[in-house]
Amino acid sequence: MVPSDMALRETITVSITPELKAFIKERLATGRYGSASEVVRASLRALERFEATTYPKARGPRSSTTDV
Repeated sequence: MVPSDMALRETITVSITPELKAFIKERLATGRYGSASEVVRASLRALERFEATTYPKARGPRSSTTDV
């Protein structure tokens, strides 16, 4: 049996600016997200996708040699 997604989650504390807090509240007001955690997880997934396409080499282990 595969453990549920909830079992794999960990709580962390972060500090955000008032602007980011307002951004989260705006997203919650739309009803699309049920919690601030959902907004943050969606944002981090979007960042993962962005970095994977913008910096594809950054996803793997760093090489000790540099291509010149």
